[in-house]
Amino acid sequence: MYEFTYKTEASDLWQMSMYYIYSNYIGIINVIFTVAMIALTVGTWKNTATVLKVILIFASCWFVVFQPVIMWRKAKKNAKKIRISTELKFSDKGMHVKVDNKTQDIAWNKIYKCAKLPSMIIIYSDAVHGYVLNNKTLNGRKKEFIEYVNQMCSKAA
Repeated sequence: MYEFTYKTEASDLWQMSMYYIYSNYIGIINVIFTVAMIALTVGTWKNTATVLKVILIFASCWFVVFQPVIMWRKAKKNAKKIRISTELKFSDKGMHVKVDNKTQDIAWNKIYKCAKLPSMIIIYSDAVHGYVLNNKTLNGRKKEFIEYVNQMCSKAA
C-alpha cells in the first residue's frame, strides 16, 4: 500500500502545462515559429525600421518568454484555489482520495489514465481531473510506484 499527503503547488501545475504544450504538435509549431522569427530578425536586422525590430523581437520572445510567464500566472491562480492537502492511498482495490472531510474511492478499472512525466506522475480520474504526484512527494519511490500502478491497471483492464 502507498500513501501520500501533499498539496499541489503552482510549480507543479506550471510544469504539467509546459510538458503538455511542448510534448505535442503545438510545441513543435512553437519551436518552428521561434526559430523562424529569430532567423528573420537576424537576417533583416540591418534593413529594418525600429518599429519592425521591436515587433520581431517581441514575436521571437513569445513562446520562450511570454508564454511561460502567462502559464505561470495561470498556474499560480489555480494553485491559490487549492487550500487543503490531498491524501491519496493506493491498495489492491484502487485509489482512496481524501480532501478535507470528503472521500472518494476509485477502483483501478475506473482510473482513466496515468501520465508519467520527468518530474511527476499524474493519475487521471477522468479525462479532465487528475492527481499530481511530484518527485518530491514520491520521495525516491517513483520507479517502484510506477511499476505498482502499471501492474494494478493491467490487472483491472
